[in-house]
Amino acid sequence: MQPNGIKADPVREELERILASPGFARNERLCGFLKFIVERKLQGKTTELKETVIGIEVFGRKPGYDTHSDPIVRMEAAKLRARLSEYYTAVGAADSVRIEVPKGAYIPQWQVSGAGRARLWQWAATGVVALGLVVAGVALIRWIRSGEKPSIAVLPFLNLSSDPDNEYFSIGLADQITDLLSRTAGLEVTARTSSFALKRTQLDAREIGKRLNATVLVEGSVQKSSDRLKVIIQLIRVADGKHLWSNTYEREMKDVFATQEEIAASIVNALQLKLGGRRRYTDNPEAFQLYLRGRYAYDLGQGGGRVALQYFEQAVAQDHRYAPAYAGIASTVLFLQMRQQLPYAEAHRRATAAVERALQLDPTLSDAYTALGEIKTWEYAWQEAERAFRRAIELNPNDARAHLGIGFFVLAPLGRSEEAVREVRRALTLDPLSVETNEEALGTMLMAGRYGEAEKAARGFIRLDPLRFSGHQRLARALSLQDKHVEAMEAVQEARRLSPGGAADWQFGCVAVRAGRRDDALQALQQNLSSARPRPAPSRRLFMLYVCLGDNDRALEYAEKMYAEHEPLLPAFLSYPETAWLRTDPALAALRQRIGLPK
Repeated sequence: MQPNGIKADPVREELERILASPGFARNERLCGFLKFIVERKLQGKTTELKETVIGIEVFGRKPGYDTHSDPIVRMEAAKLRARLSEYYTAVGAADSVRIEVPKGAYIPQWQVSGAGRARLWQWAATGVVALGLVVAGVALIRWIRSGEKPSIAVLPFLNLSSDPDNEYFSIGLADQITDLLSRTAGLEVTARTSSFALKRTQLDAREIGKRLNATVLVEGSVQKSSDRLKVIIQLIRVADGKHLWSNTYEREMKDVFATQEEIAASIVNALQLKLGGRRRYTDNPEAFQLYLRGRYAYDLGQGGGRVALQYFEQAVAQDHRYAPAYAGIASTVLFLQMRQQLPYAEAHRRATAAVERALQLDPTLSDAYTALGEIKTWEYAWQEAERAFRRAIELNPNDARAHLGIGFFVLAPLGRSEEAVREVRRALTLDPLSVETNEEALGTMLMAGRYGEAEKAARGFIRLDPLRFSGHQRLARALSLQDKHVEAMEAVQEARRLSPGGAADWQFGCVAVRAGRRDDALQALQQNLSSARPRPAPSRRLFMLYVCLGDNDRALEYAEKMYAEHEPLLPAFLSYPETAWLRTDPALAALRQRIGLPK
């Protein structure tokens, strides 16, 4: 007997059937790959099934080649998995043996499907199974009946199109299905920012599920031509990597809207849930693709902000009733203003107009309410901001950005610490790998005085992204506020090394003063005041440096500048623990009262 309890001959017979099938017969590369790994396992040589060995033996690479700069094996493995999934939803649906290549590994697995399961696959492949009844058989039903509440993560779909520019479409389609699933009662859905953070990783299902707080993964691939679309979807149970359900959708591009709704409905039906209602916002394929390009650019951050804004504006030019595209405009404008790339007056005007139009078109659009909540925090209209964020959460409980916004921008500055921490913890559960979520959640914990929890969370953030300075920066603050001065100085020095432009300077100044190194803090201040700088240091940085150096007058001067500049982070900065000693100053108390913060 061979691994998985199946004799070698049936496996080799199945291998030959696969290699002779239309999807493999003309693809020598995939045939050679599959044959190599299956034969090596049958021979008990699984130690040879490593990326480097496969690269040399199958793809002709030279010994010692760099697998990071040449990811040929990973790329072909992804194509092989997609092609096998396609085979078993079509010509191989009734096969008694099923060969699979688990994600993140190169050792194939096989199992006997059984007559009952074979009939189910054949039934599905011939189209007899109605959309709402496509389920994955006894294993899935037993798992659902176990009472475990499903939590799901939609991983970025693989772009199998010949044009690499279609990456935006495969990513965008996964994004849209994530959005549809997030409206489903009883289903916890990981935010796209975290799911897509694992786009280029080679992790197995268990590790991905652990990182994303998910019990079920949705994987897919997309082939898009000018007028045709082919999407292969499969559900994978995290606990054991078992494939629960899969299906193939071949449609015309004009049917893309119905296709994404059909895929989402199939997934929730397979999980025995009921898909939440959502209206279709456009029937214009060009507007839809422009919108997907906008979401793709927005997720790239920084330089992608202005590009995203252009795409969203082009989408509404194509369809002036496209509500999510207006919400996209508002979110992107807020993003640009937060990074001081748009003046406040222009950003406020454009974001407000876009949100109003989005809500006029769809009063139930949660993304628009989340953007509205952020706008209202700029206006220091706390009750309206809270109401908008809560409405967004009511409409979409899986909206991590709404949970984060109400916690960081509203509840924490208002001194409602318990509620604030609860909301950002929820955001971290839904969006555990997002840089923005981690940064603002840590800021909330510090405002709430949860220094130990912030330290632990910051260390976790650093493990996720050790090269991002903000994790070290917030760790330094958490350590300093616990009087762990040596460790704090080490962490803040690392933050400055990773961001030599000065972004970590005020944290350095505050940590240095608390560690008894006032001269170092003064030096950081002088560097930020230097006329040799290419542009003036931000008012918020100078405010905090003066606060930590104990210079009331200059700190208040820069606090007023932040107020005049409509600095979105002013309420948070006035609520940070480092500024607590200054709150008894009458001038600062008056400023806090002006913006509606408690004394």
